[in-house]
Amino acid sequence: MFMTRKRSETVVRSEGVHVTREALEAGRSLNAGHTWLQVTALMPARFAAERIKGYWTTMGVVAALLATMAFAGLLTPTLPAEGVRGPAHPVVAHVYASFMAASLALELFTVMMCTILYSKLNQMPRDEDVRWFFVRFSFFLRGPILPFSVGAVLLCAATAVGIHSLFGLPATLVFAVSVVGAAAALIFQHLRMTLVLRDYMTRRVEQMVEEVHATEMAQTSGGSAPGTAADGSDELDV
Repeated sequence: MFMTRKRSETVVRSEGVHVTREALEAGRSLNAGHTWLQVTALMPARFAAERIKGYWTTMGVVAALLATMAFAGLLTPTLPAEGVRGPAHPVVAHVYASFMAASLALELFTVMMCTILYSKLNQMPRDEDVRWFFVRFSFFLRGPILPFSVGAVLLCAATAVGIHSLFGLPATLVFAVSVVGAAAALIFQHLRMTLVLRDYMTRRVEQMVEEVHATEMAQTSGGSAPGTAADGSDELDV
Protein backbone atom coordinates (compact mmCIF):
# COMPACT_ATOMS: atom_id res chain seq x y z
CA MET A 1 0.00 0.00 0.00
CA PHE A 2 1.32 3.44 -0.91
CA MET A 3 0.31 6.90 0.13
CA THR A 4 0.64 9.96 -2.10
CA ARG A 5 0.18 13.50 -0.79
CA LYS A 6 -0.41 16.22 -3.34
CA ARG A 7 -2.29 19.51 -3.04
CA SER A 8 -3.30 18.62 0.54
CA GLU A 9 -5.05 15.45 -0.65
CA THR A 10 -3.97 12.05 0.56
CA VAL A 11 -4.33 9.11 -1.78
CA VAL A 12 -3.93 5.54 -0.62
CA ARG A 13 -2.68 3.13 -3.25
CA SER A 14 -3.29 -0.55 -2.63
CA GLU A 15 -2.79 -3.15 -5.37
CA GLY A 16 -3.23 -0.51 -8.07
CA VAL A 17 -6.38 0.94 -6.52
CA HIS A 18 -6.45 4.62 -5.53
CA VAL A 19 -8.58 5.71 -2.59
CA THR A 20 -8.60 9.26 -1.26
CA ARG A 21 -8.19 9.96 2.41
CA GLU A 22 -11.39 11.98 2.27
CA ALA A 23 -13.22 8.83 1.14
CA LEU A 24 -11.75 6.87 4.04
CA GLU A 25 -12.79 9.53 6.54
CA ALA A 26 -16.29 9.59 5.04
CA GLY A 27 -16.47 5.83 5.20
CA ARG A 28 -15.55 5.92 8.88
CA SER A 29 -17.89 8.75 9.88
CA LEU A 30 -20.91 8.19 7.61
CA ASN A 31 -21.14 4.46 7.00
CA ALA A 32 -22.96 3.69 10.29
CA GLY A 33 -22.50 0.01 9.53
CA HIS A 34 -23.82 0.41 5.97
CA THR A 35 -21.88 -2.09 3.87
CA TRP A 36 -22.19 -0.28 0.53
CA LEU A 37 -20.90 2.98 2.01
CA GLN A 38 -17.96 1.09 3.43
CA VAL A 39 -17.28 -0.36 -0.03
CA THR A 40 -17.03 3.17 -1.46
CA ALA A 41 -14.47 3.98 1.23
CA LEU A 42 -12.27 0.98 0.42
CA MET A 43 -12.13 1.39 -3.36
CA PRO A 44 -12.75 3.99 -6.03
CA ALA A 45 -16.44 4.78 -6.19
CA ARG A 46 -16.74 3.75 -9.83
CA PHE A 47 -15.72 0.19 -8.89
CA ALA A 48 -18.28 0.15 -6.09
CA ALA A 49 -20.87 1.43 -8.56
CA GLU A 50 -20.22 -1.52 -10.89
CA ARG A 51 -20.64 -3.94 -8.01
CA ILE A 52 -23.95 -2.55 -6.83
CA LYS A 53 -25.22 -2.41 -10.41
CA GLY A 54 -24.43 -6.11 -10.65
CA TYR A 55 -26.41 -6.63 -7.44
CA TRP A 56 -29.39 -4.73 -8.86
CA THR A 57 -29.17 -6.62 -12.15
CA THR A 58 -29.23 -10.00 -10.43
CA MET A 59 -32.16 -9.03 -8.23
CA GLY A 60 -34.07 -7.61 -11.19
CA VAL A 61 -33.61 -10.79 -13.22
CA VAL A 62 -34.76 -13.05 -10.35
CA ALA A 63 -37.71 -10.72 -9.63
CA ALA A 64 -38.73 -10.95 -13.29
CA LEU A 65 -38.63 -14.75 -13.04
CA LEU A 66 -40.85 -14.71 -9.93
CA ALA A 67 -43.21 -12.27 -11.65
CA THR A 68 -43.54 -14.73 -14.53
CA MET A 69 -44.41 -17.49 -12.08
CA ALA A 70 -46.99 -15.30 -10.34
CA PHE A 71 -48.52 -14.25 -13.67
CA ALA A 72 -48.84 -17.88 -14.77
CA GLY A 73 -50.34 -18.88 -11.42
CA LEU A 74 -52.79 -16.00 -11.51
CA LEU A 75 -54.15 -16.65 -14.99
CA THR A 76 -53.90 -20.44 -15.10
CA PRO A 77 -56.80 -22.22 -13.35
CA THR A 78 -55.22 -24.26 -10.56
CA LEU A 79 -58.00 -24.48 -7.98
CA PRO A 80 -60.21 -27.54 -8.59
CA ALA A 81 -63.83 -27.46 -9.61
CA GLU A 82 -63.86 -31.05 -8.51
CA GLY A 83 -61.17 -33.39 -7.29
CA VAL A 84 -59.57 -34.66 -4.10
CA ARG A 85 -61.31 -32.03 -1.98
CA GLY A 86 -64.17 -31.10 -4.25
CA PRO A 87 -64.86 -27.56 -5.52
CA ALA A 88 -62.71 -24.77 -4.11
CA HIS A 89 -64.48 -22.43 -1.71
CA PRO A 90 -64.97 -18.93 -3.19
CA VAL A 91 -63.08 -17.36 -0.30
CA VAL A 92 -60.12 -19.66 -0.91
CA ALA A 93 -60.16 -18.74 -4.59
CA HIS A 94 -60.16 -15.03 -3.73
CA VAL A 95 -57.30 -15.45 -1.26
CA TYR A 96 -55.28 -17.39 -3.83
CA ALA A 97 -55.85 -14.80 -6.54
CA SER A 98 -55.12 -11.91 -4.17
CA PHE A 99 -51.79 -13.41 -3.06
CA MET A 100 -50.74 -14.12 -6.63
CA ALA A 101 -51.74 -10.64 -7.82
CA ALA A 102 -49.89 -8.94 -4.96
CA SER A 103 -46.81 -11.05 -5.62
CA LEU A 104 -46.91 -10.14 -9.31
CA ALA A 105 -47.21 -6.43 -8.52
CA LEU A 106 -44.37 -6.44 -5.98
CA GLU A 107 -41.97 -8.33 -8.23
CA LEU A 108 -42.71 -6.00 -11.14
CA PHE A 109 -42.14 -3.07 -8.77
CA THR A 110 -38.76 -4.59 -7.85
CA VAL A 111 -37.78 -4.85 -11.51
CA MET A 112 -38.72 -1.23 -12.13
CA MET A 113 -36.95 -0.02 -8.99
CA CYS A 114 -33.74 -1.82 -9.95
CA THR A 115 -33.96 -0.34 -13.44
CA ILE A 116 -34.47 3.21 -12.13
CA LEU A 117 -31.61 2.95 -9.62
CA TYR A 118 -29.32 1.54 -12.30
CA SER A 119 -30.10 4.35 -14.73
CA LYS A 120 -29.77 7.12 -12.12
CA LEU A 121 -26.40 5.82 -10.91
CA ASN A 122 -25.18 5.75 -14.50
CA GLN A 123 -25.75 9.51 -14.67
CA MET A 124 -23.02 10.17 -12.09
CA PRO A 125 -19.89 11.12 -14.08
CA ARG A 126 -17.15 11.27 -11.42
CA ASP A 127 -16.10 9.28 -8.38
CA GLU A 128 -17.14 12.05 -6.00
CA ASP A 129 -20.55 12.17 -7.67
CA VAL A 130 -20.98 8.42 -7.28
CA ARG A 131 -19.96 8.66 -3.62
CA TRP A 132 -22.47 11.48 -3.10
CA PHE A 133 -25.15 9.28 -4.68
CA PHE A 134 -24.31 6.43 -2.29
CA VAL A 135 -24.53 8.70 0.75
CA ARG A 136 -27.57 10.68 -0.35
CA PHE A 137 -29.63 7.66 -1.40
CA SER A 138 -28.18 5.10 1.00
CA PHE A 139 -31.68 3.98 2.02
CA PHE A 140 -32.51 3.04 -1.58
CA LEU A 141 -29.31 1.09 -2.28
CA ARG A 142 -30.80 -2.01 -0.70
CA GLY A 143 -34.39 -0.90 -1.18
CA PRO A 144 -35.36 -3.50 -3.83
CA ILE A 145 -34.82 -6.36 -1.37
CA LEU A 146 -37.99 -5.49 0.59
CA PRO A 147 -40.61 -5.76 -2.19
CA PHE A 148 -38.65 -8.66 -3.66
CA SER A 149 -38.81 -10.61 -0.39
CA VAL A 150 -42.46 -9.82 0.33
CA GLY A 151 -43.43 -10.83 -3.20
CA ALA A 152 -41.60 -14.15 -2.82
CA VAL A 153 -43.38 -14.81 0.50
CA LEU A 154 -46.78 -14.07 -1.05
CA LEU A 155 -45.99 -16.38 -3.96
CA CYS A 156 -45.22 -19.19 -1.52
CA ALA A 157 -48.40 -18.41 0.44
CA ALA A 158 -50.51 -18.57 -2.73
CA THR A 159 -48.87 -21.85 -3.64
CA ALA A 160 -49.74 -23.25 -0.21
CA VAL A 161 -53.37 -22.21 -0.68
CA GLY A 162 -53.45 -23.95 -4.04
CA ILE A 163 -51.88 -27.12 -2.66
CA HIS A 164 -54.39 -27.16 0.19
CA SER A 165 -57.30 -26.91 -2.23
CA LEU A 166 -55.91 -29.63 -4.48
CA PHE A 167 -54.45 -32.17 -2.07
CA GLY A 168 -55.51 -31.26 1.46
CA LEU A 169 -53.74 -30.51 4.71
CA PRO A 170 -50.95 -33.17 4.73
CA ALA A 171 -49.42 -31.99 1.46
CA THR A 172 -49.80 -28.37 2.56
CA LEU A 173 -47.94 -29.07 5.80
CA VAL A 174 -45.09 -30.74 3.96
CA PHE A 175 -44.78 -27.75 1.65
CA ALA A 176 -45.05 -25.25 4.51
CA VAL A 177 -42.44 -26.98 6.66
CA SER A 178 -40.06 -27.20 3.70
CA VAL A 179 -40.47 -23.53 2.82
CA VAL A 180 -40.19 -22.31 6.41
CA GLY A 181 -37.11 -24.46 7.04
CA ALA A 182 -35.37 -23.27 3.88
CA ALA A 183 -36.29 -19.64 4.61
CA ALA A 184 -35.01 -19.88 8.19
CA ALA A 185 -31.71 -21.35 6.99
CA LEU A 186 -31.30 -18.63 4.38
CA ILE A 187 -32.13 -15.84 6.81
CA PHE A 188 -29.71 -17.20 9.40
CA GLN A 189 -26.93 -17.51 6.82
CA HIS A 190 -27.63 -14.01 5.47
CA LEU A 191 -27.65 -12.36 8.90
CA ARG A 192 -24.52 -14.19 10.02
CA MET A 193 -22.59 -13.27 6.88
CA THR A 194 -23.84 -9.67 7.05
CA LEU A 195 -22.64 -9.22 10.63
CA VAL A 196 -19.26 -10.80 9.91
CA LEU A 197 -18.70 -8.74 6.74
CA ARG A 198 -19.86 -5.51 8.38
CA ASP A 199 -17.46 -6.02 11.28
CA TYR A 200 -14.59 -6.88 8.93
CA MET A 201 -15.15 -3.91 6.64
CA THR A 202 -15.52 -1.50 9.57
CA ARG A 203 -12.18 -2.67 10.96
CA ARG A 204 -10.63 -2.45 7.49
CA VAL A 205 -11.66 1.19 7.08
CA GLU A 206 -10.34 2.02 10.55
CA GLN A 207 -7.06 0.26 9.77
CA MET A 208 -6.53 2.19 6.55
CA VAL A 209 -7.32 5.51 8.26
CA GLU A 210 -4.86 4.73 11.06
CA GLU A 211 -2.16 3.81 8.53
CA VAL A 212 -2.63 7.12 6.74
CA HIS A 213 -2.51 9.06 10.01
CA ALA A 214 0.63 7.22 11.13
CA THR A 215 2.40 7.95 7.85
CA GLU A 216 1.45 11.62 8.00
CA MET A 217 2.76 11.85 11.56
CA ALA A 218 6.01 10.25 10.45
CA GLN A 219 6.33 12.74 7.61
CA THR A 220 5.61 15.68 9.91
CA SER A 221 8.13 14.63 12.54
CA GLY A 222 10.78 13.37 10.16
CA GLY A 223 10.72 16.02 7.51
CA SER A 224 10.59 14.83 3.92
CA ALA A 225 9.10 11.48 3.04
CA PRO A 226 11.35 8.50 2.25
CA GLY A 227 10.31 8.67 -1.42
CA THR A 228 9.29 11.51 -3.66
CA ALA A 229 7.45 11.10 -6.92
CA ALA A 230 8.69 12.75 -10.10
CA ASP A 231 5.85 15.26 -10.04
CA GLY A 232 6.74 16.42 -6.57
CA SER A 233 4.20 14.43 -4.63
CA ASP A 234 5.23 12.20 -1.73
CA GLU A 235 4.77 8.47 -2.16
CA LEU A 236 5.25 6.11 0.77
CA ASP A 237 4.87 2.44 1.44
CA VAL A 238 2.37 2.16 4.34
